[in-house]
This record gives sequence, C-alpha cells and structure tokens, in this order.
Amino acid sequence: MVHRRHQWRWSNLWRRGGNKPFSRSTSAANSDLEEAVVTVIAPRTYNVEGPREACHNPEQEFNNAVLENGAPTVGRNGETQDSSSITRSIQQRLSCFQWAIIFLFVFSVIVVAVVVPVVKNQNDSPSPQTQLPPLDTAYLQEIRALLVPPELWTDSNAPQLRATELMAIQQPPISVNSSRLYQRYAILTMYFTNGGERWHDVDPMMHECDWFVVECTSQKVVELNMGNRLDMTGSLVSELGLLSLLRIADFGRNRLEGTIPSTLYELTNLVTLRLSSNRLSSTISSSIGNLTKLRSLRLNDNFFDGTLPSSLGLLTGLTRIAVESNFFTGNTLLEYMPKWTNLEYFDVSDTDISGTI
Repeated sequence: MVHRRHQWRWSNLWRRGGNKPFSRSTSAANSDLEEAVVTVIAPRTYNVEGPREACHNPEQEFNNAVLENGAPTVGRNGETQDSSSITRSIQQRLSCFQWAIIFLFVFSVIVVAVVVPVVKNQNDSPSPQTQLPPLDTAYLQEIRALLVPPELWTDSNAPQLRATELMAIQQPPISVNSSRLYQRYAILTMYFTNGGERWHDVDPMMHECDWFVVECTSQKVVELNMGNRLDMTGSLVSELGLLSLLRIADFGRNRLEGTIPSTLYELTNLVTLRLSSNRLSSTISSSIGNLTKLRSLRLNDNFFDGTLPSSLGLLTGLTRIAVESNFFTGNTLLEYMPKWTNLEYFDVSDTDISGTI
C-alpha cells in the first residue's frame, strides 16, 4: 500500500526512466525510496497478525510451561523459570501447608492430653455436697425409736430409715424435743418415697423451707406445691399427717398411685387439696368431713370409685369441686349442693353420678 501523496514520486521516476526497464542503479534507488515511503506511512498501516502476538498472557504461559515439563516460560514477575524451579516452588508451598497441618495436630493432641485428665479429675472428685459428715449413731437410734414404726427397722431400704439416716449426719442435729424434727422427717420421707433423687433443684441437705416447692411461715411448712413440677411417683406417705399447719397440698399432675392415707384427713388447716391427674384409686373416706376449712377439692382424672361420702355436706366453705373422670356412683352428692352456698365450680362429668339439680 502506498500513500497518495507519494504517487508523484513513482510517476516522476517512470517519466525519467521512460519505457526502459530499471537498471541496477535505478532499482537500488527505488529500494531506498520504498524504505523511505514505508517509514513514512508505517504509522498508518495495520498488521493483522500484530495484536495476537502482542497480547500474550503470562499466567497462561506459566501454566503451559508446567504442563510441558521443562519448557522455559516467563514467570509472573517477568523472570524466566524452568519446570524444576516451578516444581520447587510448588513443593515449598505444599511443605508449608503440611507443616501447618502437623502443627495443628500436635497442638490438638497436647490440649486433649492436658484438658481431659483435668476435667475427669474434677468430675471424679466428690463435690462439697457429697462430702457428708460422719453418722451420729447414738442420735440415729434415738430418733428412729421416736419416729419410725418398729416393723420398718429391719428394712434398710425403707424411706423412713433413709430419712432418719440423713437427719443423723446433718449438723447441728435437730433437737428431739423440737417440732421441726417431725416436719423434717415427714418431708424427707416423702422425698425418698416419691422419687426425690430425680427431682431437679431439690437438695435434701438443704432446709426444707428452702425447697422451691415448699412454702413456710416462721420455719413451719404451710404449702406443698408439688403439682406438675417434680414428676412424683409412688404413693402418698402417711407422714404428711405430721405437717399439722399445712394449708395447701397440691400433688396434681404426677404419677402417684395407691390410696389417700387416712392421716391426710387429719390436716384440719387444709384450704386446698389437689390430687387431680394421677393414678390414685379406692374410695373417699368419710373422714374428709374433718377438713372444714377446705375451699377447693380437686380429685378429677383418677381411678376413684364408690359413692362420695355424705360428710362432704359438712364442707360448707367449698367454692370448687372437681371430681370428673372417675368411677364415682350414686345420687347423694347433688343433695348437698344447697349447703355449698359459696360454690363457684362444680364438675361431675364422665362419672356415674346421677340425680337432678
């Protein structure tokens, strides 16, 4: 390609030479002229192959050199590297990574070797609560003779004996002339009878008034709020009758079985008796008429049967009666309703109780 502005040179040369072929000297001159022309117009010419050659990718060359095993290549910093140097670089990086893995492994082994024995020793070592003082055998014999029925003395697993053993190692010991001795004995007997070892947040070594399910007034138990909180099993203990100041006895929503102990009817200060949602059975004693202060009676969802005693008519202060979902029969209960002038809730559904209101 020749630029238009240089065409006059070609025409002049042609006119100077005429129709004669170029001589050697003329060809040399033309060659020099062509170099000059090419030099002048070079900035305006384009080489199709040029961009491909100029646009090289160093990283691609680096990768290709590694794949070719020994072909020299240009490194990332413009330095010539052969395959051996590349291999060494890769090996160095792998070596550093391997050393890091080895270090982490050794560090983990050291931590496990140091921490695990310490934790195990802490778990194996007895806690301050389990380090009990020595048993006062003389005191134990004295309180057993005072509290435990003789027929239970030979049964080492009896909850009553376990209760007195715990009382005999507590310091200072409770005086045998103190009313708290009977209270403590009743609470611990209930603890060992009704699965107390599984109760959360209840420590038998603590004062019973510090249990979260017990309320006291002047260090005297007045409330047992055991309902739906401890998952009690077994039967109700007769020792509950020793809690003479008890006002609220809530044992609902547990897994209690058996019958209502007769001593429970001796708690004449009871205002609330809740035994609902258990597995209690048998009949209701006429002694329930002793609970003249009772306001709420909940016996529902059990296996009680028989006829409800007429002594219920003596409980004129009742405001709530729930006896549904039992096997009660008879028609006398409805006869007492006129006496319950404060009654607010009454449920005898899912029973065989009949009659008219």
